[in-house]
Amino acid sequence: MKCNVSYKYLFIAIGILCPLFSACDYADGEGSGSENAVYMETPDNKGIVNFTLEPDGGITYLTPRLANISQSPVTIQVGYDKEALDKYNKDNGASYEPLPPSAFKLADAEGNELSASEGIRVPAGDFSAKIMVKVGQLNSKDFPANKKYAIPLSITGASNYSLIPSQRSAILLLNRSILSSVAKVSGGEGIRIKPVGMHTKAEWTIQMSAIYSSLTRSNLTTAYLSNGTGGEFYTRISSTAGIQVKNGRDGDDTWTQIPLQAGKWLHITYVHKDKKTTVYVNGKVQKVFENSAITFGENSMIVVGNSGYRNDYLREIRLWDKALTESEINDYLYLPMDPATPHLISYLPLSKEMETKDLKAPAGTENVTTKARIEYVENVKFPADELVIVNQE
Repeated sequence: MKCNVSYKYLFIAIGILCPLFSACDYADGEGSGSENAVYMETPDNKGIVNFTLEPDGGITYLTPRLANISQSPVTIQVGYDKEALDKYNKDNGASYEPLPPSAFKLADAEGNELSASEGIRVPAGDFSAKIMVKVGQLNSKDFPANKKYAIPLSITGASNYSLIPSQRSAILLLNRSILSSVAKVSGGEGIRIKPVGMHTKAEWTIQMSAIYSSLTRSNLTTAYLSNGTGGEFYTRISSTAGIQVKNGRDGDDTWTQIPLQAGKWLHITYVHKDKKTTVYVNGKVQKVFENSAITFGENSMIVVGNSGYRNDYLREIRLWDKALTESEINDYLYLPMDPATPHLISYLPLSKEMETKDLKAPAGTENVTTKARIEYVENVKFPADELVIVNQE
């Protein structure tokens, strides 16, 4: 009797799981409308596609798929779906704005423009089709560089086939190519920033972007907290051991132990919450450190770097009074910020126009000091792995 009960539950489990596997695999058989299904293929089936745009625009492709090969042609309708983007923003704490339909076009693989009513055709005996998404030049007046845009598209119908609800949408996140100026820094004692109002905050995020000319210097610091009221926060960076978060002691376990490269842009983020400090480099978690509570006092300062600067490049120093999520970190990995963004406490773009000014400092106050030698390099392209200077002639 015991054996019969086990088989009963085994059959139930198989009955539940089989439809899921057949829907998620690429075409693995043949099927009619009643047993086939349609979904949007995206990397890791997460519904997200990163779309890099050059200044004059760009092209990417989407792939609507059938779970199984069809013996007859299938027309798949794809439409603009702002609700899908609203859900993504809410679920991920993001703030992408929908790119209006007038700013992009959909076409088949041959470049023939598609309308939502026409859809894309999957031939008989096949299981997928390509949709071209083409975005033209986005002028900075209508589409400011410090705003993030996305194209939300969803499958709205497919002949008499069913849709897989969890995989019917694709959110195209636009990564726009921009030109900016950056600071080239040598010597000094780091850049010292005295934020306002952080002494009441239990969590925080520090961000900076840097290219180090070498990563073999002794005691090369990224950032540290001066005059804090809680535990110590001091960091070092190395080519072999990665980044150290020193919280009262040294040791191999205080390093991320993930090697880093000199001469490359390192977008570094420190997130502190609930006695844990998480280190991100270029939007990816390096390590989560268990440490004591690290808090600010009224006279605390964030110091970015130390006297070890030697022709290193810096930009986008930010302090937040909240623990940013991984999605939030990646949303603005290299783009300039809107100073009015909620929870942003200190913001130094380190551009030629703003120099070392904190755009969040109270009016009439100067809260940034440095003895470093700083010059500014213009027309630096982002995103880029290395320092890319675009000739404007």
